[in-house]
Amino acid sequence: MKNEIEKLRCEIDKLFVGFVSVNNTIKIDFEYIKEQIKKSENKIQSSDYDGAMTNARSLLESVLLFIMSGLNLNTDNCKGNLPKMYKILANKLDLNHTTCIDASLRQLLSGCFSIIDALSCIRNKTSDAHGKEKIKYYKPELRYAKFYVNIIRSLCEFILEVHQTREDRIKN
Repeated sequence: MKNEIEKLRCEIDKLFVGFVSVNNTIKIDFEYIKEQIKKSENKIQSSDYDGAMTNARSLLESVLLFIMSGLNLNTDNCKGNLPKMYKILANKLDLNHTTCIDASLRQLLSGCFSIIDALSCIRNKTSDAHGKEKIKYYKPELRYAKFYVNIIRSLCEFILEVHQTREDRIKN
Protein backbone atom coordinates (compact mmCIF):
# COMPACT_ATOMS: atom_id res chain seq x y z
CA MET A 1 0.00 0.00 0.00
CA LYS A 2 2.82 2.40 0.93
CA ASN A 3 4.60 1.73 -2.40
CA GLU A 4 1.38 2.39 -4.34
CA ILE A 5 0.91 5.72 -2.60
CA GLU A 6 4.51 6.69 -3.34
CA LYS A 7 4.07 5.73 -7.01
CA LEU A 8 0.92 7.85 -7.17
CA ARG A 9 2.77 10.82 -5.65
CA CYS A 10 5.49 10.47 -8.27
CA GLU A 11 2.88 10.44 -11.05
CA ILE A 12 1.21 13.55 -9.62
CA ASP A 13 4.59 15.30 -9.36
CA LYS A 14 5.20 14.55 -13.05
CA LEU A 15 1.93 16.29 -13.94
CA PHE A 16 3.12 19.50 -12.29
CA VAL A 17 6.46 19.75 -14.09
CA GLY A 18 6.62 23.28 -15.46
CA PHE A 19 4.35 24.75 -12.81
CA VAL A 20 5.84 27.29 -10.44
CA SER A 21 5.48 26.59 -6.74
CA VAL A 22 4.09 29.56 -4.79
CA ASN A 23 4.81 29.57 -1.08
CA ASN A 24 3.15 32.83 -0.11
CA THR A 25 -0.57 33.30 0.21
CA ILE A 26 -2.57 35.44 -2.16
CA LYS A 27 -3.57 38.87 -0.95
CA ILE A 28 -6.79 40.18 -2.34
CA ASP A 29 -6.98 43.95 -2.16
CA PHE A 30 -8.27 46.76 -4.37
CA GLU A 31 -5.20 46.52 -6.60
CA TYR A 32 -5.86 42.81 -7.16
CA ILE A 33 -9.48 43.56 -8.05
CA LYS A 34 -8.33 46.25 -10.48
CA GLU A 35 -5.87 43.82 -12.15
CA GLN A 36 -8.48 41.09 -12.54
CA ILE A 37 -11.09 43.49 -13.92
CA LYS A 38 -8.49 44.75 -16.40
CA LYS A 39 -8.08 41.15 -17.61
CA SER A 40 -11.85 40.96 -18.15
CA GLU A 41 -11.85 44.31 -19.96
CA ASN A 42 -9.02 43.13 -22.22
CA LYS A 43 -11.09 40.07 -23.11
CA ILE A 44 -14.07 42.31 -23.86
CA GLN A 45 -11.88 44.43 -26.17
CA SER A 46 -10.87 41.28 -28.04
CA SER A 47 -14.55 40.19 -28.31
CA ASP A 48 -14.06 37.30 -25.87
CA TYR A 49 -17.21 38.17 -23.95
CA ASP A 50 -17.77 34.78 -22.37
CA GLY A 51 -14.13 34.68 -21.26
CA ALA A 52 -14.51 38.12 -19.68
CA MET A 53 -17.52 36.89 -17.75
CA THR A 54 -15.66 33.80 -16.56
CA ASN A 55 -12.76 35.94 -15.29
CA ALA A 56 -15.10 38.32 -13.49
CA ARG A 57 -17.07 35.53 -11.87
CA SER A 58 -13.83 33.90 -10.69
CA LEU A 59 -12.82 37.23 -9.18
CA LEU A 60 -16.05 37.47 -7.18
CA GLU A 61 -15.63 33.91 -5.93
CA SER A 62 -12.01 34.65 -4.99
CA VAL A 63 -12.97 37.77 -3.03
CA LEU A 64 -15.69 35.90 -1.16
CA LEU A 65 -13.43 32.92 -0.39
CA PHE A 66 -10.53 35.17 0.66
CA ILE A 67 -12.65 37.09 3.15
CA MET A 68 -14.40 33.95 4.39
CA SER A 69 -11.11 32.17 5.04
CA GLY A 70 -9.74 35.27 6.79
CA LEU A 71 -12.78 35.18 9.07
CA ASN A 72 -12.29 31.43 9.63
CA LEU A 73 -15.64 30.63 8.04
CA ASN A 74 -16.04 27.10 6.72
CA THR A 75 -15.97 27.15 2.92
CA ASP A 76 -15.91 23.39 2.32
CA ASN A 77 -19.60 22.98 1.49
CA CYS A 78 -20.11 26.18 -0.49
CA LYS A 79 -17.16 26.55 -2.92
CA GLY A 80 -18.48 27.38 -6.36
CA ASN A 81 -21.91 28.36 -5.02
CA LEU A 82 -21.90 32.16 -5.09
CA PRO A 83 -25.32 32.68 -3.49
CA LYS A 84 -24.50 30.34 -0.62
CA MET A 85 -21.09 31.95 -0.08
CA TYR A 86 -22.53 35.47 -0.17
CA LYS A 87 -25.30 34.56 2.26
CA ILE A 88 -22.80 33.20 4.81
CA LEU A 89 -20.52 36.20 4.39
CA ALA A 90 -23.35 38.74 4.41
CA ASN A 91 -24.52 37.40 7.76
CA LYS A 92 -21.00 37.65 9.19
CA LEU A 93 -20.43 41.17 7.83
CA ASP A 94 -23.88 42.40 8.90
CA LEU A 95 -24.98 42.80 5.29
CA ASN A 96 -28.06 40.77 6.03
CA HIS A 97 -30.77 43.00 4.62
CA THR A 98 -33.16 42.07 7.43
CA THR A 99 -30.99 43.78 10.06
CA CYS A 100 -30.73 47.12 8.27
CA ILE A 101 -32.79 49.98 9.70
CA ASP A 102 -33.17 52.15 6.58
CA ALA A 103 -35.77 50.77 4.16
CA SER A 104 -33.94 51.95 1.02
CA LEU A 105 -30.64 50.46 2.15
CA ARG A 106 -32.43 47.25 3.15
CA GLN A 107 -33.89 47.06 -0.36
CA LEU A 108 -30.47 47.66 -1.93
CA LEU A 109 -28.77 44.99 0.20
CA SER A 110 -31.57 42.55 -0.58
CA GLY A 111 -30.97 43.31 -4.23
CA CYS A 112 -27.29 42.36 -3.85
CA PHE A 113 -28.29 38.83 -2.96
CA SER A 114 -30.63 38.68 -5.96
CA ILE A 115 -27.91 40.06 -8.23
CA ILE A 116 -25.37 37.49 -7.07
CA ASP A 117 -27.90 34.73 -7.62
CA ALA A 118 -28.55 36.02 -11.15
CA LEU A 119 -24.81 36.42 -11.88
CA SER A 120 -24.30 32.80 -10.96
CA CYS A 121 -27.08 31.64 -13.29
CA ILE A 122 -25.97 33.86 -16.18
CA ARG A 123 -22.40 32.66 -15.92
CA ASN A 124 -23.52 29.04 -16.08
CA LYS A 125 -25.37 29.69 -19.35
CA THR A 126 -23.07 32.17 -21.11
CA SER A 127 -19.51 31.93 -19.89
CA ASP A 128 -16.82 29.65 -21.23
CA ALA A 129 -16.41 27.79 -17.92
CA HIS A 130 -18.62 24.84 -18.89
CA GLY A 131 -19.06 22.63 -21.91
CA LYS A 132 -21.75 23.76 -24.33
CA GLU A 133 -24.68 21.97 -25.85
CA LYS A 134 -25.38 22.87 -29.45
CA ILE A 135 -28.98 23.77 -28.75
CA LYS A 136 -28.64 25.55 -25.39
CA TYR A 137 -25.55 27.74 -25.89
CA TYR A 138 -25.95 31.48 -25.44
CA LYS A 139 -23.25 33.81 -26.68
CA PRO A 140 -23.25 37.03 -24.63
CA GLU A 141 -23.32 40.36 -26.41
CA LEU A 142 -20.94 43.23 -25.67
CA ARG A 143 -23.36 45.26 -23.54
CA TYR A 144 -24.20 42.28 -21.31
CA ALA A 145 -20.55 41.31 -20.82
CA LYS A 146 -19.69 44.89 -19.84
CA PHE A 147 -22.67 45.07 -17.50
CA TYR A 148 -21.75 41.73 -15.89
CA VAL A 149 -18.10 42.72 -15.36
CA ASN A 150 -19.00 46.15 -13.97
CA ILE A 151 -21.54 44.73 -11.52
CA ILE A 152 -18.94 42.28 -10.25
CA ARG A 153 -16.37 45.07 -9.90
CA SER A 154 -18.80 47.08 -7.78
CA LEU A 155 -19.74 44.09 -5.64
CA CYS A 156 -16.13 43.06 -5.05
CA GLU A 157 -15.06 46.58 -4.09
CA PHE A 158 -18.09 47.03 -1.81
CA ILE A 159 -17.68 43.68 -0.05
CA LEU A 160 -13.93 44.19 0.43
CA GLU A 161 -14.46 47.70 1.78
CA VAL A 162 -17.13 46.51 4.23
CA HIS A 163 -14.76 43.77 5.39
CA GLN A 164 -11.81 46.15 5.79
CA THR A 165 -13.93 48.68 7.69
CA ARG A 166 -15.11 45.93 10.01
CA GLU A 167 -11.54 44.73 10.59
CA ASP A 168 -10.38 48.30 11.31
CA ARG A 169 -13.15 48.72 13.90
CA ILE A 170 -12.16 45.46 15.59
CA LYS A 171 -8.50 46.57 15.78
CA ASN A 172 -9.40 49.95 17.30
